Amino acid sequence: MQKNIKKLNSENISESLRHFRKIVLEGKNPTNNLQMIDINLIVLRLKSLRKHSKKQIQKLINAIIKVGYVNPILLDKKYNILAGELRLLAAKELGFTQIPAIILENLTQEEADTIRILDNRIAEDGEWNFENLKEEIEKLMKFDITFEDLAFDTIDYDKIFLADNSEEGHVKVKVLF
Repeated sequence: MQKNIKKLNSENISESLRHFRKIVLEGKNPTNNLQMIDINLIVLRLKSLRKHSKKQIQKLINAIIKVGYVNPILLDKKYNILAGELRLLAAKELGFTQIPAIILENLTQEEADTIRILDNRIAEDGEWNFENLKEEIEKLMKFDITFEDLAFDTIDYDKIFLADNSEEGHVKVKVLF
C-alpha cells in the first residue's frame, strides 16, 4: 500500500531541508555542515548493517587512487557514522587522517537509524541500463580507464557487452511468499 504523498509547500520543504538550514535558508557558511573530520573522532556502530569484503574495500581503494576521494560520509552531531562506512574503511587503509563529512544536526535517534538503513537499501533497487553503460565504458576505455578501474569484474563483461540487453530480452520474475 502506498502512502499519500504530501504536496510540497514552503513549510514542508523547510522541514525537509532542516539539516541544511544554515546554508539554504539562513545563508550561513556551508562549512557548518561539510567539514574535514579527523578519522579518529568518527564513531563506528558496533553492529554494522553491511558486510564489506576485502575485495570490495580494495575496489574502493583503487577508485580513490584513480579519481580521488569524492563522496563525503554522513555523521550525526556526535560524529556517529550514518552513511559511508566503506569509504571510511578504505580511507583508513590508505592512511588518511581526515576525510570530508557532512554533519547532520537536529536528528532524532529514529531519524539517524532510518538514514543508516535507507542509505544502504535504496541503491539496491536500481538496475543498470546496459546499453548506456556500455557506451560510457567504451568511451572511457579510449582514455586508458580499464574495466577494473570502474570496479567491474571480468564476469560483468558478458552482461554488459555480450548479452541481449533489449527490453524484449528481459524476463522479470516476481516471487510472492
